[in-house]
Amino acid sequence: MSDLLFIPAVLLGVGAIWGLVFLMVQARLRAASRARPIVDGTSVTIPLVAAFAGFKGTPWLACAHNSLSPRLKLDADHVEVKVIRKRRRPYRLIQQVDYRTGIGTRNVILTFSDSLLSFRGNTASESLAREAILILQARGCPLSPRAQALLAGADGAPR
Repeated sequence: MSDLLFIPAVLLGVGAIWGLVFLMVQARLRAASRARPIVDGTSVTIPLVAAFAGFKGTPWLACAHNSLSPRLKLDADHVEVKVIRKRRRPYRLIQQVDYRTGIGTRNVILTFSDSLLSFRGNTASESLAREAILILQARGCPLSPRAQALLAGADGAPR
């Protein structure tokens, strides 16, 4: 009889843990989707849910990630990104700015000409990703067709 109660108890416990994890992730994504860029003089910090480093050309495979303290800071003459450690790169080294979406993700992808790795920042918000891409475009960074389509859809026209 005790064996018959053990299995449902374990399943209920595992289900409760997954349910709590799901609710925590949903709450974090909702909070992130309401975030706004932080302007400090000439620099703009884009709030991120997570950041990833991956090889160029493999947009959904990452070799490193950070969901505790990711960073995308757009200064006047350089971009500052953080996955594992903070790195500064001049805008001229950005080969392309891309935009990709998935379930709960709105990723701004920066591909650098001097590196095999790309930076992917999940903003969890289309409007926040659009603002980041607009700033990068204004600072001379080339945009991918997906990033251009995001900006073209900013006027509210159907896509």
